[in-house]
Amino acid sequence: MTADEFELVFLRLYKLDPTEWPPDLFDVLDTLFGDVDAYCADDGIRGEVGGIDADQLHQSAATALSRLEKLAG
Repeated sequence: MTADEFELVFLRLYKLDPTEWPPDLFDVLDTLFGDVDAYCADDGIRGEVGGIDADQLHQSAATALSRLEKLAG
C-alpha cells in the first residue's frame, strides 16, 4: 500500500469510527492521525506547510503498530 493509499483509507476509517477508545489506545491512534494529516506527497509544498513525506509516514505507522502491539500484551 502506498502512502497516498494509506492516507485515504486511514482518514476515512478514523473519521467514521464511532468507537470510544480507551485513552491509551486513543493516544496511539490520534498521534497517527496527526501524522497522516501532516502527510504531503508534493515535495514542493511539503516544506512550506511543514508536512511529512512517505518515509516519515511509514515510520509513524510502524511506531503506532509497535505501540499497539505492546498495549495488546
